[in-house]
Amino acid sequence: MFERFTSRLEDPERPFLGPNVKLLKAGGLIFSKTKVVKYLYLIFVHYFIFAFSVTEMIDLWYERSNLEIVLRNLKYSMLSVVDCSKVYTYIKWQDDWMHIINATTEKDKERRSRNHKEMNEIISKYTKYSRFVTFAYVYLLALTATFVCAQPMLMYFSPTLRFNIQNGTEERPEIVHSWTPYDKTNIVGYSVTMLIQAYSSYVAAAWIVMFDANALAVMIFMEAELRMLRIDARDIFGTENNPVSVAVSKQRIKDCHKKHSELSQICNLFNTFLSPIMLIYTIVCSIMLCVTGYQIQVETSAFQKLMSAQYLTFGIFQLFLYCWHSSAMQYSSHDLALGPYESLWWGQPVALQKQLLLLVHQFRQPLAVQAGPVADLTVLTFISILKGAYSYYTLLREMN
Repeated sequence: MFERFTSRLEDPERPFLGPNVKLLKAGGLIFSKTKVVKYLYLIFVHYFIFAFSVTEMIDLWYERSNLEIVLRNLKYSMLSVVDCSKVYTYIKWQDDWMHIINATTEKDKERRSRNHKEMNEIISKYTKYSRFVTFAYVYLLALTATFVCAQPMLMYFSPTLRFNIQNGTEERPEIVHSWTPYDKTNIVGYSVTMLIQAYSSYVAAAWIVMFDANALAVMIFMEAELRMLRIDARDIFGTENNPVSVAVSKQRIKDCHKKHSELSQICNLFNTFLSPIMLIYTIVCSIMLCVTGYQIQVETSAFQKLMSAQYLTFGIFQLFLYCWHSSAMQYSSHDLALGPYESLWWGQPVALQKQLLLLVHQFRQPLAVQAGPVADLTVLTFISILKGAYSYYTLLREMN
């Protein structure tokens, strides 16, 4: 069953990003060429979920006097803000996202067409790794969304809760708290609310999978491309047993300049969309981790503790993936300047050595993913966020 699902997502025209592009199309993040389908997605999926996120914020305002409810709702509503921000970039800058996807695909197909043993091994490894990250994300989020949506039904197994609901001392449990313009205390209103919340939760989870899996795949590709570009720089003058002519060397230097410039353009455009979102997410993640850690401490129900622990684990895992792959990009970018020095530069004419020095200077421009103007996304940034979240958690615990 797993192999049948993954094989359907493969696309011969996109040997690397095939599954990611098909997931984006399925979720409506890449618009259909048919206008009717496009506007149906916009109205019944995008705008509907955006409106539901607003109702979560409204509910926060009405429940602001109850700290327990506010903390429980805050982690979901803030995650909705980040999720909607991600989707908005695809709606607003669809052509630019497609440029990133198409440019990545073209460079990947160009690499695959070359018969280079060392590069073929890198291509095989990063393709398999990207597939693993994508499908692990799909199954993890599907499990998480199912668990979250099943939470109210599982809570009904508690005799105490059922008794409290019958005598009116406790409200019916919801998936996420949201404001409604109708009465949701009766059975009809409650059923409609649960259907809306379940639908919104699954769509939001699908959006997280689609956006993050594609963003991480692009980062994996750029890190691998930097490693292969270092090999290109190393082979500019050929090998000791098989040197190349001056004309061929000059052309290879030009090709390295061009490949690095194209990769820099992709990275800069990618940063234009991802950097503001990651700035928001680092702030939101600090608050979410703090709130979730506090809930684990104060919750009396073992089930609620389990839910909070699962949510905390997912939040840490999601942020870690971005920081880890951004660090890998940064390290490969720093090591890129070593490629020309690994070539046979010492036996070349002075004119070629000067051209090679210009290439080294260009290679020293770092490529990495930023969290706004604050910092680069690295493992050190991830550790700093965890430290900050723990500090906020300690402060919240002492204040309470």
